[in-house]
Amino acid sequence: MKLTFLKVNILIFLISFLSQCSKESKKTQNDNVSQIPDTTVIDSSNSNKTPNIPIEFTKDRFDNDLARYLAGMSPKDSSNLLYLDSLDFVQKHKSKFDKLFIDKENRFLAPLRKWAKKSEAEFYENDQNVFYPFSGADFLTIHNLYPNAKNYILFGLEPEGLVPDFKNIPNDKHDSSLVNLTQTIVSLIGKSYFITNDMAPDLAKTDYKGILPVMLVFIARSGQEVLEIQHIKLNNDGKIEKIYVVCVDF
Repeated sequence: MKLTFLKVNILIFLISFLSQCSKESKKTQNDNVSQIPDTTVIDSSNSNKTPNIPIEFTKDRFDNDLARYLAGMSPKDSSNLLYLDSLDFVQKHKSKFDKLFIDKENRFLAPLRKWAKKSEAEFYENDQNVFYPFSGADFLTIHNLYPNAKNYILFGLEPEGLVPDFKNIPNDKHDSSLVNLTQTIVSLIGKSYFITNDMAPDLAKTDYKGILPVMLVFIARSGQEVLEIQHIKLNNDGKIEKIYVVCVDF
């Protein structure tokens, strides 16, 4: 069955030589977090099957509220970030991103989907995993080419970043961070690729650090719901493990 609204669980790999950070035990989940177990397993014995990524996750309302805020979208009822929506710089951010993504849709994404449906129909319709090396945060392109994929596996050289600590960020810092984010998004939308050396300073000189805010913008603007943001790694047996990161080096 084709779903018109997908729920995306962001999985971010931490590479040890890029980030040397302390780890802490997971604290008890808040009341607005519900357990959603995932009991699927990878079956590599049948190449015709699409393997699932076996990882448990929880639904955290804040992560989706964050994605919509960064993407310049109206907050949902009872959003954790509703208090920011009436601020002038947030309204300007929303207006700028509305125009930016309407232009992106008309100029690039709609023609891309039309081409994919006609020329790559078999791949456009299938639900296999999609692997996109050196993608940076380019979720827009890969999702419009393969909108029904079960999992999107993206990787790049940019620092991954953390969920911003909104309790300790003053409003003027939010303003400058949104301006910086807009500059990054405008550059990426214009080129559809990152120049890592050029982008690295922009991803660091802000309270919204790393590639994570950029990816959240693209996921939210694609009409998706973010269930949870996790930092994960592959252990020595090739299995996925959660890791709990409190800092990321830039």
